[in-house]
Amino acid sequence: MSINEKAETAFVDALENVEEVIAVREKLTKQLKKGFFELSQARYSMGSGNVGELKYKPDTEPTTGINIDSEEFELCCVEGSPAFKALNPHSQIKQENQQGDPLQWFGGMVSPYLRSAQASFSEALPLIAELAKLSVNVAKATEKVDECKSLEKHQDDPATA
Repeated sequence: MSINEKAETAFVDALENVEEVIAVREKLTKQLKKGFFELSQARYSMGSGNVGELKYKPDTEPTTGINIDSEEFELCCVEGSPAFKALNPHSQIKQENQQGDPLQWFGGMVSPYLRSAQASFSEALPLIAELAKLSVNVAKATEKVDECKSLEKHQDDPATA
């Protein structure tokens, strides 16, 4: 395979990766817009003073994170968290593990909009991890294209021959 063919293949791979990034970003944007709209509906229905940062517990710890292991991005959830339920809908979690549900901070009878906002944001988390993976793939493909271009330039340069 010639250097030009390698460069062309690398360029096509880079474009395909960029296309995937764009598609995942569109899904993520749609999901986040939906979540923020539902959150604003919840603030309207429950009152803006009842949904906000003042209701957060001061010792709050995240229930979801992204594990980065040598360019692999994996979503990690605390068992019983809303994100864990979104990722594992068929799992049976004991009631005692669900006490950490952040919706309980806002009272026993929260707006259904607040519940659906939580679900929308939980569904967006895997898209964020996927977007991180794809971004790494784009960077690798771009590096490959640059390497091929430099090899081609080096080969075509008569001063180095």
